[in-house]
This record gives sequence, structure tokens and C-alpha cells, in this order.
Amino acid sequence: MLRIPEDSMHARNPILNDDIGPFAITPPIDCSFESFDRWSGIPTGTVDTADAIPSSDVDNATSSTPMFIDPRHLIVLTSPILHQDLFGKFEPLLRMYDQEFCITPLSGDIPSNPLRCRLETCRASRSLLHAILAVSCYHAGRQGSKDDYPITDVADHQNTAVELYRKEQNMSYGVQLLDTTIVLFLCRATQCAFNNWATHIYEAGKLLKLSGGPGAWLNNRKVQAQVVLLLCIYWSFFDLVGCPRELIVPLMQLANLAEENEKALSMRWTRFDLTLVDEIQNSITNWKNSNPDIDEDLSEEAMHQQRDRWHCTEAWRYGLLIYITRVFRWNRETSVPKKLATYARFILEHVQCCRRTSIVQKQAFLPLFFAGCETKDGFSRQSIRDYCQYWDIASGYNLFSSAASLLEEVWMGQDGLHGDRAWWGSVIDKRQELRSSFGEAPMQFCFG
Repeated sequence: MLRIPEDSMHARNPILNDDIGPFAITPPIDCSFESFDRWSGIPTGTVDTADAIPSSDVDNATSSTPMFIDPRHLIVLTSPILHQDLFGKFEPLLRMYDQEFCITPLSGDIPSNPLRCRLETCRASRSLLHAILAVSCYHAGRQGSKDDYPITDVADHQNTAVELYRKEQNMSYGVQLLDTTIVLFLCRATQCAFNNWATHIYEAGKLLKLSGGPGAWLNNRKVQAQVVLLLCIYWSFFDLVGCPRELIVPLMQLANLAEENEKALSMRWTRFDLTLVDEIQNSITNWKNSNPDIDEDLSEEAMHQQRDRWHCTEAWRYGLLIYITRVFRWNRETSVPKKLATYARFILEHVQCCRRTSIVQKQAFLPLFFAGCETKDGFSRQSIRDYCQYWDIASGYNLFSSAASLLEEVWMGQDGLHGDRAWWGSVIDKRQELRSSFGEAPMQFCFG
């Protein structure tokens, strides 16, 4: 915008009013409507309407005769209200993120919430501010009117955050950028479960390495929690992932072993050693998830929370047993082990026993996905559809609809001619092969 020096502006137009702004034209402050004759030099109403000039002379009059309008007929245009900074402008969105959106992905709010960001941190990092605004605009648009928070706002904030994030990375901010890393991760996971998550995790690993490694954040609970979510190094953070350490550690071990097993299956003369898998399975089966005793001192709500957590943990236990059976025990040229349907039924029962009003039920999503892939019962499948639909709306995360579409694809294959050979692994492989045929990078699936 071209700005005219104040002294020059007033010299050219003496009727600008400083109190109202450069967009308003008003008489001088000491001018009353009665004194307009004196101010203008022409009696009020002399040329007030078109019929004050003969119709035949209108064109000439407008070109040669000065036109003055009674100031009582003027509409005063004030300057637009400007916020002092972005924080004032987007304060409602920042407040919603702090009070709601940063809690939704977890089992509940905790002091070391890895997704919550202090206002001081946001002020120091514009990339973090725009990442938070992208998440908030997305959720606010789903909850209210999309006209107020259009999807273009989400894309604008997200793209701005990524651009600033790249610049800040080059400035070697180290662990200070971890907040932006995890919020950008959250932003992408919110919109779709399918993405190149390995790249995001690799970037987080670089930041942690630049900051000095584990020793630099050993006493920082929030950074530890962020590492839990991004790098899958889990301690006893049930509130973060809905699964206790006693089951998360085996899950990480099984994921690594599964990669080695797939390599062995692709080799003609190689056989995978199942000794370690046997040990992990025995530890999962024999682990005691203490069933809480009746406590007369507990409130009803505390009792319900205790039961929700117990059922969620049991769902994870049987989810891991399904994973072991499908990935390591099943001969892919034979029929499916019948125990898989039993494990699936156990998971369905435990998830249904968690109150839908409790966010803990949402944390049983991965084991429920495994269960859904192992059931042919129409009622059970519909209950899983209902679960995905409910939490898709309640949480605002598209990962539930993404998983539901994947389940439908698995079920279609299982109901087909070679149903016994259809499982979630084969469906994911087909999707990856399709991406490779177009020269696209492989994607990972984030289901919780």
C-alpha cells in the first residue's frame, strides 16, 4: 500500500480526520452542520440535488460546477480493526487446540502431553504456530461451518508451516523443532492414515541426534513422550497409546522380526528361526493384566475408567496374538487357523465393554482392525463399521475412515473365490505395488 506522508496528506486534503482514519471524510472538528455555509463557502443545499441544475445543463454543470454534499448525508468509513499480531487474530483457534485438539489423539490429558505447546514456544517459532493453526482449522471446520474454516485455510497454514520448518531446520534449532515436527506429523495423520511416515520419523531422529542424543533429553518428560509417539520407544505411557509397556515392547520386537521373516520367505533355501517368536508369545500369553478388585472407596466414574483401561489392555493382548498367528504361524498356502476367529471375538468383546463415551475405547483401534480382518460374521463386521464411523466423527481423524476402506477391501477378498488367501498383508502389498508401478514412493499406514 502506498503511504502518503502525514503532513503532505493534510496539505492536500484539509478535511481528513486523524481520529477516524484516512478512509473517512468529515468536516473539521469545530464545524457544526449549521456552520456548513461558513466552512464550504457555499450555502447548504445550493447544489444538493440533481434538480438544482436545469436538466439541459447537467453535463456542463457536473463538469464545471463544484458539487458539495450535506455532511449529514455522508457515511463515515472507519479503518479496519487490526490485531496486534497473529496470536490475537487466531486466539480462539489456539485456545481450542490447547483445551481439546491436543488431547484427542491420546487416552486422556497428562502433564507431559507431547502435543501441547506453550505460548512462549509458539511465539519463538512461526512454523509451530502455523502447524497448530492447520490442525485447529481442520477440526474446527469439521465441528462447525466449513465456510468459517475452509479447507484452503488448512492447506495454507500447513504449507506455510512446512516452508518455515525447512528454513528453521537449516538454522540448526535441534530439539526445539521437535514440537513442530510432532504437530506436523499430527496434522498429516489427522487428514489421512496413508503417508510416508518413515520420512517424518527419520527427520525426528535427526533432530534428536543434533540435540545431543538421549542424554540431552533424559530428564525432559515431554520430549520423552514425543519420542514415544514418533520413534516408538515406549516406556510406561498407557495414557499416550492405550497400551502398557509389557505389550508395547513385544510389539516392537515382533515388527522387527516380521521384516526378517518376510525376507526369509522370499528365499528358497532359507528358513526363519521362530525361537524368539515363541518366547515373545509365551510372555504375552502368561502376562498378568491384574483384574482390579472391587474397591468400595472408588467413585463410580473411577471404577468405569479402571474397567475401560483393563478391557483396552486385553484387546491389545489378543491383537498381538492375532499378529503372531497371521505373520509367523500361518502357512500362506493353507487354510486360516481357526483360533484367529476366536481371538477376534475376544477383542470385539473387550472393545465393546469399553464405554464409547471414554476416549480409551479409541485407543483399541489397532487390535480391533486386526480382529476385523479375521471375522466373517456380518454382525461383527457391522459393529466395526459403526465403531469407525463413530470415532471418525468424534475424533475428527480420517485414519478411521482410511482403515474402514482397507477393511472393506479385505472383506471383499475374503468373500471371493480364494478367500482364505486374502488378509491385510496381501491387500497392503497390492496397494504398494500399484504405487510402485506409477513410480511413487512407498507409503506406511498409521492406524493409531
